[in-house]
Amino acid sequence: MLAAVGQGPVSPATARAFLRARLLDVWLGDWSRRPDQWRWATEPSAGAPEFRPIPRDRDQAFFQMDDGLYPWLIGQFRTRYQSFGPRLSAANVAALAVTARPLDTLLLRGLPATAYQQEAAILRQRLTDAAIAVALQAGPPETRATVAAELGPALRARRAQLPAVAGWFYEAVNKRR
Repeated sequence: MLAAVGQGPVSPATARAFLRARLLDVWLGDWSRRPDQWRWATEPSAGAPEFRPIPRDRDQAFFQMDDGLYPWLIGQFRTRYQSFGPRLSAANVAALAVTARPLDTLLLRGLPATAYQQEAAILRQRLTDAAIAVALQAGPPETRATVAAELGPALRARRAQLPAVAGWFYEAVNKRR
């Protein structure tokens, strides 16, 4: 996919699908999204080929950097390591985007701010309370209640912040370095 992108502009459908996946990454708190952590499905189209992102390796979702002295200290100096919690800020979103910056820049920089808001609205609509509850019940029976109590409120709070997150993410992707 990256070779095809180097030969011309990315299709709007490809860019928007990747944007939606990246907003989901931020919602999950998954800060480790290097280019090798994506696979791409090719979809035929009349114009330029379209690709759909398939994320892999979600080992940093719901990451906790404030669980003990050493992780807390590392989190103070390495801002890309963000603890998952109910509140996000512009600084959190920018830090969550650090490892994915090359791919974000390549695929997302041409999208207008309105696209970010539209994709956030779509994601927010799909992440219903029922969908979150079903996902939280997918783990082992022994941990379901604890996981639901810890993650459920944070996921709902982060969902409510998606419009602001989309704006902050747009700024993080489009700031000049």
